[in-house]
Amino acid sequence: MNQDNLSIENAIIGNILVYPEQSRVALETLQEDDIADKKNQIVFHALKEIYADFLKNSTDKKFTIDHATILDFLEANKLKKAAGGEGYLDLLEAAAIGNSSLETYIRKQKNSSLVRKCFLSFEELQKMYEEKAIDNSSFLSQIESKIISITKQREVTDFYKIDDALEQMVIEFSKPNQVINLGYNELDRLSGGLQPGYLCILAARPSVGKTALALNFALNVAMKGRTVGIFSLEMDSKLIAMRLLQNQTSLDGSAIHYALENKDSNEKDIIDNRKLISSGIEQLKKLPIFIDDTAGQKLGDILAKTRKLKAARPDLGLIVIDYIGLIVPDVQRKDGNRQQEVALISQSLKNLAKDLQIPVLALSQLSRGVDQRKTHNPELSDLRESGAIEQDADQVYLLYRPDYYRNKDQDKGTDKKDGAQEATEVPTPGDSDVEDSGISQVELDVAKNRNGRTGTVIFQFDKPHCRFEIPDYFLESLKNENN
Repeated sequence: MNQDNLSIENAIIGNILVYPEQSRVALETLQEDDIADKKNQIVFHALKEIYADFLKNSTDKKFTIDHATILDFLEANKLKKAAGGEGYLDLLEAAAIGNSSLETYIRKQKNSSLVRKCFLSFEELQKMYEEKAIDNSSFLSQIESKIISITKQREVTDFYKIDDALEQMVIEFSKPNQVINLGYNELDRLSGGLQPGYLCILAARPSVGKTALALNFALNVAMKGRTVGIFSLEMDSKLIAMRLLQNQTSLDGSAIHYALENKDSNEKDIIDNRKLISSGIEQLKKLPIFIDDTAGQKLGDILAKTRKLKAARPDLGLIVIDYIGLIVPDVQRKDGNRQQEVALISQSLKNLAKDLQIPVLALSQLSRGVDQRKTHNPELSDLRESGAIEQDADQVYLLYRPDYYRNKDQDKGTDKKDGAQEATEVPTPGDSDVEDSGISQVELDVAKNRNGRTGTVIFQFDKPHCRFEIPDYFLESLKNENN
């Protein structure tokens, strides 16, 4: 411990001894492990205990203290000799710096304490690494987490007065391009868009279309000039690129494959398709979309890569994670409690969004309970593996596709007349039209919206072309509601 740091400790504790009432902030702000010197730590412990006892019995009187009270406490706990006795208390009193500089000294002491704790944490991690109790990826992730945790605490912060908070709010919300619109006017009006710092969850049963919808969101954001990062833990980047190309060219996957395989063909249809593909590729190349398709990624890797992307691309507008259930925790629990692991992942993603002031859209699967109900409209309680996802999320979007269940229900002999009605009743095309065209009606329920409205938006999902659009019949129904 260097002499400067020791002088700061002595000055703070001396100030408490000389000016106890005016120095209460030091006792309330600093903890015993913020004091490094052993004798100072013992004296500070005594002062904290005496102050705690004062608070229990306080009747709006001033906090006072004297040597006798401190020495009695030290004697009773057999700490008087270790604390240096009364002579050491005299030395501390002589180091008092007065009240005008106290808060500055407290901040310096807090920061010095955090640096010391940082080194101790690194020593612990080094020991774990050398004993092969942690792999390289987890080691680097935990170091980054430690640094972030420490930098958040590096100074003692004060309350914001309401007028200051209001002023900051006006400044923040007056900035252009802060809200990320998803490219569908009706949805953006309902949800208010994705706010900076939001954790948003898009959940559905498997094969309903959540990845396709997330890619439509990502494409729309990128076309507005904002950078988008996509973590695809299930699908490789080539398949992501194929889906985006299907969207841009209005060609299905088979047509794209056939045109690329027969690049020397002179058939008009293939030539026309190759032109569309070439044009679509050139359009997509211009978009600021970044894809990471590493399977089985650890949570720390995702956090680190996102921070790196944000540093390289300050205009980062959206992070998409497909999907949250495939993220591997940095340290797996020995009891195998997946709910606790998912809770940690969810909270970490929320903190990431808040720290970087970007929205994070994480995809999630719904539980099988949806399939077992007579009406299959999903609910917040269907979020799989952890209620923490619902708690941490600022927005939750639940995706429901009636034709996903139609054949299953018919096979089971389900009588639709006896079942509950679907959540949203709007005119729809006939079933044969849907089956022939490959277009499905999809209901997107904004089930949770921390600072906005909830409700349902109807989409048409053009599966062959990986495209979501809001159909005319839904727009017409909205007009009728407003009239």
